Amino acid sequence: MNDTQSLYEKVRSEIKFNIINGKYPMGKRLKAKDLAEELYVSRTPINKALSSLYDEGLLNYNRNVGYSVRIITVDDIEEIFKIRTALDVLSFREASLNMRENDFLYMRRLLDKADLASKNGEINEIRAAAKLFNEAIYDFADMPRLTMIIANLNDYLEVLRKLSFDGRSENSRRKLSIEEHSKILDLMEAKDFNSLEEFIIKHLEGSKKYIIGESYKYKDFVLNEKEEDINEE
Repeated sequence: MNDTQSLYEKVRSEIKFNIINGKYPMGKRLKAKDLAEELYVSRTPINKALSSLYDEGLLNYNRNVGYSVRIITVDDIEEIFKIRTALDVLSFREASLNMRENDFLYMRRLLDKADLASKNGEINEIRAAAKLFNEAIYDFADMPRLTMIIANLNDYLEVLRKLSFDGRSENSRRKLSIEEHSKILDLMEAKDFNSLEEFIIKHLEGSKKYIIGESYKYKDFVLNEKEEDINEE
């Protein structure tokens, strides 16, 4: 990899990280000039990175206003959760068939870590533990093609995970989510697949409703994505 490619990858990773973690909120215009000044680089790697992130679906482009962070709509959330529900029912079942006692102990330690982080108000640690939990399940499922499908959804899942765990309302799902994941592990260990499927569906339906509710609190969030509704800064 040459220096130009290395710089481009660093710039692209930084912009993508800032999108997923909310530094650049939904609907925000991303101007090459401003980003170049912020990241201390020329506009060339910035423009290349923005084009790449547009191709990934993380950005919108309008010739009148340029690039902006893609707004995740209610329809997007509904679609993502339909896909995730189908994938999780399959992956959690397959994982339970492959997991041994030590594997379940490892997963419970992840939940303990998330619970401690929740009590301490360490939101980033909660999100990290939740991500590790799901990634471990997909690894235990040992289905490479399933992992590839999940990887394609991962950026959107990270944005939704942020909405879920960074919830601004007093009725945050953090504690409930940890309790529900513990119940899921119980059902996996018991190999109670019918109850496991029912509970995963219930858990994800609750998550979906909560995330939709939280998403309305972002001023740039709209029901239907329309380029003309994105306000210029």
